[in-house]
Amino acid sequence: MKGRHEGWGEVFKEMKAKGLVTQKNLGQVVKDFEQHHPETVKVEKADKADKPDKPGKAEHLNKPERPGR
Repeated sequence: MKGRHEGWGEVFKEMKAKGLVTQKNLGQVVKDFEQHHPETVKVEKADKADKPDKPGKAEHLNKPERPGR
């Protein structure tokens, strides 16, 4: 079905109409799958606070204002 350039929401609606799924919505399908197949869940990215600042960012913030501002 997805090969016909339908969105996943449309695929879900069609499958639900045919009685192929019992979940309330597409999000529930994903949640149920992740609970039954935890090995397929992607690892979350590290928090932004853990990342070092980009070089030069501190200098940019400490620049003096231009005259006339």
